[in-house]
Amino acid sequence: MTEWRYLPRGSVKHALARADDAEAACGIYTLPASDWRGTGNQREYETAESLRPCMRCLRKIGRQL
Repeated sequence: MTEWRYLPRGSVKHALARADDAEAACGIYTLPASDWRGTGNQREYETAESLRPCMRCLRKIGRQL
């Protein structure tokens, strides 16, 4: 299952294979992996939902949303 996360200063959301991954499908990564946002609280869920997906991630995962 694809997890969609964003970085604190990001303007798009990225696809991660697992919730604890440090690297997105497009190759962007962050250490620690906990820097990814999108599941911490209701505001993060809403922010992740409102961001457009990373086009490179979409190409890598076959455009599955």
